[in-house]
Amino acid sequence: MFLRFGFVTGQSGLHQTLWIVAIANVVSILTSVSVAAISTNTRVKGGGVYYLISRSLGLEFGGAIGTVLYVAQSISVGFYIVGFTEALVQVTKPLRIPPEVLGIAMPPELVVLMPETVGQLVSTAVVLLLFAVAYKGADIATKLQYVIMAALAAALVSFFWGAAQVFDAANLELNRDPWVGEGGLPFWAVFAIFFPATTGFTQGVSMSGDLKNPTKSLPLGTFLAVGVSLAVYLALPFLFAGAATREQLLTDPGAATMKGMASYPWLIDAGVFAATLSSALASFMGAPRILRAMGVDELFAGSAFFAQADTPNSEPRRAVCVTLLIALAAIWAGDLNALAGVVTMFFLLSYGALNYATFVEGFSRNPSFRPRFKLGGWRTSLAGAVVCASVMLAIDPAAAVVSVAVLMGLHRFLVRRDLHSASGDARRGFYVQRIKDYLFKLRERPEHPRNWRPVVLAVTHPGEDGRPIAQFAQAVSSAQGILTMAVVLRGEFEDLVEERRKQLAQLELFVRSSEERFFYEVPIADSYAAGIRSLLMIHGIGDLRPNTLMLYWSAGLESEYLEVLSDATALSYNVVLFHPHQSNSPFSTASAAVLPGHQRRIDIWWRGHENGSLALLLAHLVRDTKEWGRCKIRLLRIVRGVDEMEGSEREMVELIESSRIAAKVTIVHSKGDPFDVIAEESGQSHLVFVGVGGLHVGGRTDLSRYNDLLERLPTTVLLSASQSLDVEV
Repeated sequence: MFLRFGFVTGQSGLHQTLWIVAIANVVSILTSVSVAAISTNTRVKGGGVYYLISRSLGLEFGGAIGTVLYVAQSISVGFYIVGFTEALVQVTKPLRIPPEVLGIAMPPELVVLMPETVGQLVSTAVVLLLFAVAYKGADIATKLQYVIMAALAAALVSFFWGAAQVFDAANLELNRDPWVGEGGLPFWAVFAIFFPATTGFTQGVSMSGDLKNPTKSLPLGTFLAVGVSLAVYLALPFLFAGAATREQLLTDPGAATMKGMASYPWLIDAGVFAATLSSALASFMGAPRILRAMGVDELFAGSAFFAQADTPNSEPRRAVCVTLLIALAAIWAGDLNALAGVVTMFFLLSYGALNYATFVEGFSRNPSFRPRFKLGGWRTSLAGAVVCASVMLAIDPAAAVVSVAVLMGLHRFLVRRDLHSASGDARRGFYVQRIKDYLFKLRERPEHPRNWRPVVLAVTHPGEDGRPIAQFAQAVSSAQGILTMAVVLRGEFEDLVEERRKQLAQLELFVRSSEERFFYEVPIADSYAAGIRSLLMIHGIGDLRPNTLMLYWSAGLESEYLEVLSDATALSYNVVLFHPHQSNSPFSTASAAVLPGHQRRIDIWWRGHENGSLALLLAHLVRDTKEWGRCKIRLLRIVRGVDEMEGSEREMVELIESSRIAAKVTIVHSKGDPFDVIAEESGQSHLVFVGVGGLHVGGRTDLSRYNDLLERLPTTVLLSASQSLDVEV
């Protein structure tokens, strides 16, 4: 305010300066509304903004934002102290080393120190002094803040009174428009320099753990801080523009212009010292509390070291020491304006995240989100997030992208740590609300063959090794569809409750160890058929239900098994019967599983669109996986007469071209048994698709005859399509 507001007004002129103040405070006001909403909805503990975000969006996102905000506030300590030193250097004479020290003549280059070195040495001394205050505790810092605030108020009164005496309307007119001469800066560059002046309220939020009643104090204190700041910031540009020339404003290295206007110039010096020291001390107190809160949640390996707080007032002294190191690094980095840009980007990022967290809470209509603060709503919070993102992009698109990339990198790292919070967060409610909305939209959009996706229900029972079928089901559904693995338990419900818990735990471990995610169910039923039938009829929600049943091929073909197949067909499920060949199946633990994708081959035996379209699409999905990438697909068709070969080949080539699925057409001329032809042609392949029919009730297909064929083939998929599916759309 003291050091840069005159410069801002000189660069941007009165009108643009008011826009800068307005935009900066719109961000602050919208964020304050979000702070008020979240803080009046929960019991706020230490950590301020980090705590509020992590309890809404989860520890991963909260930790990423907390890390960025902690660094921003720690840099702010150095930022404000550099500002203090700038003012101090203007007041005091340049430091000099005597020409002789203890009778020894000093080298001429050391007699007068460079101003930069003087400033950094003074800043280092000041930051060590504030470190001592912060290390001592919040009590002494709070008492010191009262003295600082009194000096700040006196300085403002002195400036307002003096500037009003020399106010000139002619100057106001001359300073109305932006400076377009040498050294002129664009609007958003000036905004970045000014914006840190409006971030003070977050330092107060960071002290949430030290408040007796944070639910009451946080909203009140935040709005008072933003409101008073806004009133002062709106008045200052008018006084600067009307009481100083453009040259004075542009060449003022600090608060010289204000001192020239003030009734008592020495009060301006005191105000500069008060403002910078107050902000630096607030950051020095707030930042360590963020680090301690993250240590309590053990976000990073070893971060629990910072969770310890020293008695009697729970002071985070270990975190204070780390903050000192970052502040020293910022001081010796130099360039106040460059520091302002970094701090601005980090603060905007954290403000946007806080607004987004409040939006998630409100938009999800979480029943537990009942803030006492009733103004605003999820639309206000969303507007705050959008404004923050827009301002970041306007200031520096490249820096905005880099800062967001840093945030996402931290988020990804924390996700991999598999953090868990006992307090929960609002994301689940947000997801539920979105799922609900989309399920109703899904009902309004009837399924079309062009948009068909595999929604697979793969069923096994405890006596079967579920890994091969799970691997195949994941290959055809996880990337572009949905998979549910189910294990049917047969028996009495009361006897199998504990076994069901064990099966669910095993499936959860399977999910966590798998590269592709899936859902799982463990029904209990009197029979295998009854368990699958219940899944076929009730699994899913709304119009999002399985469309494909996947089972292991059963050589015994028990009546119960055939009953399941006919039930699935009657309910319009595609039926996929999977038969893994244990010696060469990539969907097994056999040695062939490590065969490179480009050396694998998939065969599809075409008998028509009824089952062929489904087979071709599933083969395409398998090839889309990492393990099967660049594998070869053959589309084979048996013809009885030589005269049919040319027409069949042309038809198959047209099918491949229109389906946009790369495959090689092979027409096989043979009058022999089709199963013998299939076994001979595909015996050396790695996955074979064969269509079957007659699975419906009263069907005439004798499934037992497939047993001999399957013994002669590699891993084979028998399938029967019950849904309209056309790969040529």
